[in-house]
Amino acid sequence: RSKFAVLNSSDPSFRYFFQRTSGCAIPYSVAVCEEFSYDEEVLAGDYNQENVAAAVTAARALNISRKPIEAALQEFMPPEGRFQEVNLNQPFKVVIDFAHTPNSLEKVLKTVRKIMQSGRLITVFGCAGGRDKSKRYPMGKISAELADVSLFTSEDPRNENVSEIMKEMIRGASSARSKNSYFCIPDRARAIEAALQNAQEPDWVVILGKGHERSMNIGGSEYAW
Repeated sequence: RSKFAVLNSSDPSFRYFFQRTSGCAIPYSVAVCEEFSYDEEVLAGDYNQENVAAAVTAARALNISRKPIEAALQEFMPPEGRFQEVNLNQPFKVVIDFAHTPNSLEKVLKTVRKIMQSGRLITVFGCAGGRDKSKRYPMGKISAELADVSLFTSEDPRNENVSEIMKEMIRGASSARSKNSYFCIPDRARAIEAALQNAQEPDWVVILGKGHERSMNIGGSEYAW
């Protein structure tokens, strides 16, 4: 029903949507990013390049001129909890991100790997209860392969037992090609505390899943987080 569809030409679903849209299909690629200047540290990672390309292409489709597009890119700040750095003068890096699927987890960790020059990559994350159980195994495996240390913990367990959720994450981590360290700390606050206490310069601590969220669902009820 749209007048036009802005489609990522490098995405596996591109051909599917291109053939089915009744409007004007407008493909884009990250090559669009080369035409504009923006802070690549603020918008780090391949996935953000794709986001920039999508936004620029959509703006052009709406007949927005180059000057306001460029100004928007230069002024843009990511939403809270999206690759958000926490800087309290600690000697190591801390980043909070909303990544809570295998795909987003992999993209964030690969982005960090590209940025960091040395040190260890330490992750803290869980998998939500009452949701897609099939993502637990691959997320455990991805973290074990890309991070040096993985701390599996709770993330909105709802009416499920946190230990049972983590069992699937452990199963995934155990199947990883690289046998990096992983630990289970069900209490999320204690897991974060453990990561911070053990981090040192020039490590990266990446806290994933909750992002901007201010509550935790335990037993079907929301508690301040």
